[in-house]
Amino acid sequence: MDAAITISNMFWLLLFVLLGISEKLILLAPASHGPVDDNSPQTHEGFDNVIFDESQRSRARELITKCDLCATKWLLVIATGRSGSTTILNMLNILPHVNIMGEDKGQLKPFVTLSQDLNYTQSISKPYRHDAWYHFANDIHGVYCLAQKWLKSKYPVPNDTMYFGFKEIRYNNVEDLDFIEKAFPCAHIILNTRQNVTAQAQSAFQQGNEQSIYKHNQLLRTFYESQSRQQKLWFTLEEFSLESFNSIIRWLELPERCEYNRVMVTNSNSSYSLDYDSTAVTCS
Repeated sequence: MDAAITISNMFWLLLFVLLGISEKLILLAPASHGPVDDNSPQTHEGFDNVIFDESQRSRARELITKCDLCATKWLLVIATGRSGSTTILNMLNILPHVNIMGEDKGQLKPFVTLSQDLNYTQSISKPYRHDAWYHFANDIHGVYCLAQKWLKSKYPVPNDTMYFGFKEIRYNNVEDLDFIEKAFPCAHIILNTRQNVTAQAQSAFQQGNEQSIYKHNQLLRTFYESQSRQQKLWFTLEEFSLESFNSIIRWLELPERCEYNRVMVTNSNSSYSLDYDSTAVTCS
């Protein structure tokens, strides 16, 4: 119950605050054009009877459901824990026009739940005003728009940004990855794992998690091999080298000609050490 309330609150917060219409709510009122037959299917036109202003309703619907999911060049690092993802994050963030945010405890997960609830509601809803599941058609595309807008609302993005995104180690089930594929259909995605799972399962918080790591690795591999519009790159910790990181620069097709001169290794040997050097790349 509490989870459902939290998700509902998040939805309306995103609707009225994130989309910039908190100051002008859409007001609902009883039917003002005479009684409506409770046994008749209600179209969107019928819904006009309980809306004060048609222009407000149209604007709200457009804000929620209409956006170009490919307008932003998303660069995502989806990884397993202790596989070198923070090194990738830091290497990417010293490149010009690239801004990749760190982990946020999987904040897309509530949107995954919201999309599942929306699909379920749509599957059993009825177009009759007397029905307990009385709803109009919902557009799942709107949830994807909200997810993108939520992520972009949290961080100041410099005007010269070409790639924007995040790295996360908590998207560890089919539903999460399916949502990412649909909500970020044109993204560049780096799938980061570790070949030596035994060593990984002895590193920091991953100690004793060997079986769950194997499962997570297989899930990411399946996602990597799936057909989609996204550009995906498989990148294991054991492949880290100057050559491999420089190949990522070419993969991104940045406007500048850039080249790394060393790999900044972060959190090595089960530690939480930082190796950050903005001079590790030169551009011309």
